Parts: sequence; C-alpha cells; structure tokens
Amino acid sequence: MPSAHDVTDGGCSQADSRNDRRFRNDAGMLTTNPLIVVRNQSKLSTNVAWKLAWVLHYYVQWQLGPIWKVGAEVKLMPADANVPLDAWIIDLLNTSDEPGALGYHDEEGNERPFGRVFVETAEQNNLSPSEVLTHEAAEMLGDPHVNLSAFDPNSKRLYAVELCDACQGGAYDLAAPYNRPPVGYTVADFVRPSYFDPKTDPDSQTDYRGILKGPFSLASQGYVSYATALPPEWQQAMGDKANPAHVDADDRVARRGAY
Repeated sequence: MPSAHDVTDGGCSQADSRNDRRFRNDAGMLTTNPLIVVRNQSKLSTNVAWKLAWVLHYYVQWQLGPIWKVGAEVKLMPADANVPLDAWIIDLLNTSDEPGALGYHDEEGNERPFGRVFVETAEQNNLSPSEVLTHEAAEMLGDPHVNLSAFDPNSKRLYAVELCDACQGGAYDLAAPYNRPPVGYTVADFVRPSYFDPKTDPDSQTDYRGILKGPFSLASQGYVSYATALPPEWQQAMGDKANPAHVDADDRVARRGAY
C-alpha cells in the first residue's frame, strides 16, 4: 500500500510507471502501457497542470492499473512540443468543442487514441478537472480504440466497454482508499473487469469504490451505452439521479467515448 509520502510527493517519471512490475499479468506483460502526454492549453497554470498529470499517474499506478492490468507513463508537455509518434495525447482545454461534453476520448484512425478535457466547462458543471481527466484516461486505457463491447444475454443488450460511465457520481478523493486525509484531488470511480462478465455474482462488488453490485448494473447518477440490434444503434440508460448536463446524449453514436 502506498505511503502518505507517495500520495503527496510523487512524480510522473518513467522509473515509477513504465518499468514497474506491479502491472505485469500472469504472462509477464501489460495489456496496455502507453506514454500519455498531457498538454495544457487551458487557463490552468503549469504548476496546477503538472499536479493533474501526477494525479493521473498515481491513479493509474496504484488504483486502476493493478485491477485492469494496465500502466502508463504520464508526462506534461507544452502545447507546441514535439510529441512522440506513439504517444497518446490528452489536451486540457478551456471550453467544450462538443455540445454537452465535459471531456471525451476517441482515436484518429491511425491507432493513436486521444482525449480532451474541458476545464471551464467541467467547473461550470460542478466537476473537478481531475475527475474528468481520470475518467477519460481510464476509458482510453480500457478501450483505446472505442470499439469494445460486452453482450449481456439476460437483457439482450450489447454494452459499450466504458469504465467510468456506469458508476458516475462515485468520484472520490485520491487518498480516500487508504483512509488518509484528503489531498484535494477528486478522481473517477471505475468498474472492474467483472462488471462486463454476465456470469459475475449479482451480489459481488463490480466497481472500485463499492457502489455497484453485479454485472451491467447502474449507479443512480450513472449511465451506460448499449445496442439491441446489429449494426449497433446506440441508446442510453440513466440512473434516476443522473444529470443530463454530465452526459453527452446527442453524439453518442459518432463519439461513444464522450463524458
């Protein structure tokens, strides 16, 4: 378990993440282990943007990564920097370029996933940029090319593999899992792999923080994307307290990874 020093004084470095054996699966390999470049083009200062990049690094290393067998090296780079060709990019921007979206992830058709986080738009909707950043990054790592689905034979629905949508509303302080004082950065709850397995016990915990029970369940503020026909015609189901302002309901077919 990480120490209090780890929570408050960590850094985004190659030694801390890409070479870390905690993420190895039984075959000794990571399922996903990219370089994620965070570029700040928002109102945030460089210092604040660096802290967000570190929060993302820590979140992947200690929380998301061990459960999903993923890792990432996270680096903050200037907006005009030459980014390595194999890097994934998440841009921090001020206002949304997609109606209703606080952030989204997609890929450019060249096997290069990317994400965008809209800082001012998130704050106007009472969500922290760190929550949106970790939400989008987690879903990029879980489904880099936005093309994975899981079929539930009980509901006859084909569900999009989105790691944070169903447990929306379950965000937590980065230090909360260790019962330590808050560090002031909220991150997104995420489902476990068992969430997408129809054979999972309906009484078992299927998200990180314990909001969801059983496969394909839905938190009161959560939402899921699903199809009932092939080719998929995506629809959405929402919890009874889901905030439409936090859900991109208009362009889900074209951009399934929107938040």
